[in-house]
Amino acid sequence: QTLPILANVLFEHKGNTLNTIATDLELQISAKVEVPEAAAQSTTVAARKLQDLLRALRTVHGSTVFSRYKK
Repeated sequence: QTLPILANVLFEHKGNTLNTIATDLELQISAKVEVPEAAAQSTTVAARKLQDLLRALRTVHGSTVFSRYKK
């Protein structure tokens, strides 16, 4: 069975940066984006639920904001 933290994506807001981190202990993926400054916050989201939500957005709207970044 998967360790609970490995089934989640970490969203961490510090200053004006939003960090997103996911890992399976062999591979880690991280991304940083600038966002409006606010109090430091962090939360985790179930990776499977996030994947399903993003897939549903693409299905409903035909293309999402993420399609801009395809090469």
